[in-house]
Amino acid sequence: MRDFIADTNKGYVDYVAVFIPGGHGAMLGLPENKDVKELIKWAVAEDKYLLAICHGPAALLSAANCGDTEFPFKGYKINSFPDEMDKTLPESGYQPGEMPWIYGEKLKQLGVEILNKEIAGDCHVDRKLITADSPLAADKFGKLCADELLVYEKSRVEKG
Repeated sequence: MRDFIADTNKGYVDYVAVFIPGGHGAMLGLPENKDVKELIKWAVAEDKYLLAICHGPAALLSAANCGDTEFPFKGYKINSFPDEMDKTLPESGYQPGEMPWIYGEKLKQLGVEILNKEIAGDCHVDRKLITADSPLAADKFGKLCADELLVYEKSRVEKG
């Protein structure tokens, strides 16, 4: 990814989307990562799709504080892993301790609306941001992303 970010001539690439994986690991480093920040800025500027599942939307926080531009996802609606579940997971034994921070509240403060309060396998499309709430949504998310990207590519081909 560093090589891609460092390349100032990205016009030659024909990427349609950027996939942001989920899981609790997505909260450890992605939101602060300069390369992720540049990748998301590039995807927004080039009107690419962003696909994020579970905790993946935490990476959107990297696009905050990008100079004098407004947070690019202000006003968006998403599905993601709920903060409330992260707060209770140590009690269930799913994770060894509390999360070092909670990302949903930070996204809300930046103007993102989180649609779900629980995990139910739900997905959501808002413009070119496709999100899903958890691993329960993985199959549906994959199919939804494929369908959206195929429709987009078909329209590009038809326009010539």
